[in-house]
Amino acid sequence: MPSVVRRRKLCQRFGFVSALVTLASLHSVREVDLIVINLGIQNPDEFARLVRFALRVHDCRFKALFGSRFFYSRSGFVGMNEPCAVILAAGKGTRMKSDLPKVLCPVVGRPMIHFVLDALEKAGIRRHIVVVGHESESVEAELKARGGDIQFVLQSPQLGTGHAVQMCREALAEQHGPTIVVAGDSPLIQSSSLQELLQHFEQSKPALLLGTLEKADPTGLGRIVRDQKGEFTGIVEHKDATPDQLVIREVNMSTYLFQTPDLLQVLEQLSDDNAQSEYYLTDCATLLREAGRPVAAVPVLKECESLSINNVDELQQVDEKMRAMGYA
Repeated sequence: MPSVVRRRKLCQRFGFVSALVTLASLHSVREVDLIVINLGIQNPDEFARLVRFALRVHDCRFKALFGSRFFYSRSGFVGMNEPCAVILAAGKGTRMKSDLPKVLCPVVGRPMIHFVLDALEKAGIRRHIVVVGHESESVEAELKARGGDIQFVLQSPQLGTGHAVQMCREALAEQHGPTIVVAGDSPLIQSSSLQELLQHFEQSKPALLLGTLEKADPTGLGRIVRDQKGEFTGIVEHKDATPDQLVIREVNMSTYLFQTPDLLQVLEQLSDDNAQSEYYLTDCATLLREAGRPVAAVPVLKECESLSINNVDELQQVDEKMRAMGYA
């Protein structure tokens, strides 16, 4: 390993970028860390900008150097300790009466999935894995036109939400930070809600944290069941709820934030032993609790996020709501 003096001379003579390129050729991660320390770089954005430029100079060697420590996107290096998002976008949307895949149906003149990715980016979640299925090529072409680098995972056939995330196991294998799972057909998802969810997650560090909301009319939605202490105990679907449970207004909105190792482990345990022969992501909450892992739910989602899109009328309703909120 070169001496401290040698490292400093290297920085002074060739500059930060050239020094990184030189060290990349040696595959010395430790040397890169020391150069960052010596130059006093504490701003991750500055580091990402400099390394991104270096990558253009010496692309292959940097990929070999950093390996799984970073995911490279056009916005810079994203550390695998940062949060990652899985966006479910494989559905056909039969009731939408459109030839377009559901997530490409427009609201406010724009395919709805863009608003989901916008909210994630504003919340600081920069790594996106989009699960595609129906008309996958159309979805990929639309999102590639955003100008960002997004990972696509194919779900074929579509066997439920749990199955969709199971298709992401390889993409998540090196992910050390948390993973959030959201629906690609929820354009009213709010970045402020995601930020609150991340803050709660960082403070309490559960295996799974569900983002929920209080809804005046929860008909048709899964209820969040809590014990006398207010602790989360499970999700019960509307059709399975008891009269007492039907009174509950806190509902599940399919926003799940996992410790990634817990997610990968529980995905292996999902079963399709149900009437639809599908794998449900909601089962993860029960399986994790049975394994003694902490599961929690926090009602941080806003009222507007309760608006779902399952047919043309609901699409129109969401479009009007978004216009009223200033999206257009």
